[in-house]
Amino acid sequence: MSSVALADILKNIYSFVQILEGSRNDMVNSWDESALANAFQWARYCEQDCFQLSQTKAVGQMTSNLASLVEKEDSGQSELNRCQARLLWRHIKTVLSSSYKKERSESYITAKLVATACDQNGIEILLHVLLTQDDTGQCTKIMECKQFVLKWMLQNLALRKSIQKKGVPDLWQAPKQFLVKVAAEYFSFFTAYIQFLVQLGSDMSLEYGGSGMEYTWRFMHGKDSKTFSYAILLEHFAELLKSDQHVTSAVVKTLESLALKSEVNI
Repeated sequence: MSSVALADILKNIYSFVQILEGSRNDMVNSWDESALANAFQWARYCEQDCFQLSQTKAVGQMTSNLASLVEKEDSGQSELNRCQARLLWRHIKTVLSSSYKKERSESYITAKLVATACDQNGIEILLHVLLTQDDTGQCTKIMECKQFVLKWMLQNLALRKSIQKKGVPDLWQAPKQFLVKVAAEYFSFFTAYIQFLVQLGSDMSLEYGGSGMEYTWRFMHGKDSKTFSYAILLEHFAELLKSDQHVTSAVVKTLESLALKSEVNI
């Protein structure tokens, strides 16, 4: 990639950084549909270019310049995800809070959620929506909007009934740290998360053998994969046990209860 092309991309990303700054203050409240669409377009542009640059020798220079522009410790991709989440949340809150036609507005937002979930990094963006802090309006309205998003995610991504055939990734395959953060904020999410992990464990059987000739847990019917295995199941619980006190206490009680019911004693 030529230095000229790289310079052009950096200028464009700098423009997007200014949009990021605007999304963090009250200025975003005055954005209309066109401004929101433009912000999302910039986000996708930066995402695509960062991916392309990662395949070239220019990635080192790009990373260095992005660090100085954004001044964040987190990766550029995570910042893009959080930005898109903030913009999406503002839009969701505005539509659901302001519309007099509840059924129509909910149908419109549902379509937005489906479209986001189908995008690359869409699940992480939706989790960020639930984690977005907002003290700009009535607490009741804000919670109603958050609960609408949460309910949709649990009904459509956790159970994967209505949009399973559209290639939407499983909610529980999202980064564990974000799942745990949302679980700490929403009891219904925590309950669904624990139920999923318990069911995952129930699908395993104890086996003896292998190179170490020791006991191990494996999925029945050969279901072990890179996505879920006994080791990954333990990682999920380990992440939960590092969370807030009320989360760790609930997890410990759940595990203790399951241990009392278990017939396995090794």
